Amino acid sequence: GLDNFNFVIFADHGMVNITKVIDFWDPLLKTKLKLGKDYIVFLDSPMARFWFYNENAREIIAELLMDIGHGRILAEEDYAIHKIRFKHDKYWQLVFLADPGVLIHPNFFQMQGEPVKGMHGYDPNYIDNQGIFLLNSPKARSNADVGVIDLVDIFPTVPDLMELPIPKSNQGNSVLGKL
Repeated sequence: GLDNFNFVIFADHGMVNITKVIDFWDPLLKTKLKLGKDYIVFLDSPMARFWFYNENAREIIAELLMDIGHGRILAEEDYAIHKIRFKHDKYWQLVFLADPGVLIHPNFFQMQGEPVKGMHGYDPNYIDNQGIFLLNSPKARSNADVGVIDLVDIFPTVPDLMELPIPKSNQGNSVLGKL
């Protein structure tokens, strides 16, 4: 039956139960800073991204975020570990990442209503935030647990299974090499 077929099943994230909800709007509005003049913010469900027009706004918001707690401002080492350091500030100048299970609400995906009960997008090392990867292939030498894999490893696995070349621009490695 299935001995001659390749199956790859994966999910890019898991789901974390929400245990706490925090509101950023009210504390931000209580500062003397002006949205659009001093800073711009994008409130995602598990993170808040900021851009600043002046250093004073950055300092005030960084202090506010530390006071609110239930998360942390990402540092340079976080950007390096998660491969999200860019040569520009297009995506953010400062990122606040909520602790697993903490939801920023309201946010730009849910401004009203009851907060959702589950969310993803937390630190990828948090086990409940991780997805799943299942592979069945006659090319796999065993039924081994390869442990945690990076999402960038899924793409090269597919052409490897199909005996097609893996593009040189690819950043990951085929999971078949681990089996």
